[in-house]
Amino acid sequence: MYLERLDPGETESLVHLLSDEEEEFYLCSGDAIVYRVLGNLKITEKGVSLEEILDQFGWRRSLESCFTKNWRQQWSQTGLGDSMFGGGKRTK
Repeated sequence: MYLERLDPGETESLVHLLSDEEEEFYLCSGDAIVYRVLGNLKITEKGVSLEEILDQFGWRRSLESCFTKNWRQQWSQTGLGDSMFGGGKRTK
């Protein structure tokens, strides 16, 4: 369900994030599927919105909703909910 919705760059970023446990990486995206995957894998803390990054520098900007913390949290929670019912995973 998720794999078909990820573009190659998102897939590559997720693989890199998951394969290097020694480095502290975070993933920022404007695409809900990325946060759903992180939620499904129960690593929502690895996602960060553009709004959260800009806030770290004290830069306030009016952003489209897909770049906000609320958007990230909403889709991360959706992915977490999916994981409880087996959603997002292939069974064969």
